[in-house]
Amino acid sequence: MAQRQHTPGTSRGLCFHTPGSLQAKSGTTLPLCGAFVGKTLPDAEPVPMDRDAFSHLLADNINPIFLAMLAAAPAVGEREPRPWRWWGRCTLAVAVPVALAEVAKARSFWAGHPGFPSGHETFGLACATCLASRFPRSLLLTGPLCLLLAWALVNAHYHDPVDAAGALLLGPPVAWLCLRLARRPGVDNTGGDLV
Repeated sequence: MAQRQHTPGTSRGLCFHTPGSLQAKSGTTLPLCGAFVGKTLPDAEPVPMDRDAFSHLLADNINPIFLAMLAAAPAVGEREPRPWRWWGRCTLAVAVPVALAEVAKARSFWAGHPGFPSGHETFGLACATCLASRFPRSLLLTGPLCLLLAWALVNAHYHDPVDAAGALLLGPPVAWLCLRLARRPGVDNTGGDLV
């Protein structure tokens, strides 16, 4: 396959640049982040995105998608009259399992698995649980996103498969319990069937 010629400062279309994926002509690596997606730098040649780079891209960007979905949820469907209550319950339901996951990692809960359970996957699963409590059909979207996040975390070598599976044991049950306990007695604040 022939290499395309590049004129410094010109656009080459959509290029994904992940950390360390650009090399200046002098041979030095330029550390970049997701903010540079689709932009070019003078005198830099892109490296085609491979499976590892794609895994890093997914692992770094799925949880912000979950966060945006949680933020927008009160405005979707039956509108939440007091969205700060929803956001407060979701903050509690996501923060508690993630904090427990981080404590488990700090205390070496499982010898030989310092990343058990995955905090990223716990966050995603807790967010999915919050969304499912309000919109049960959201599992059709959030379920595959959680599976994709688990694959990306393992493929990017952030975690072992058992770390991602451990998040499944921690995230949803603790998030559901937090949502249940944060509910005001006699009032169904969630609009869903799970809580």
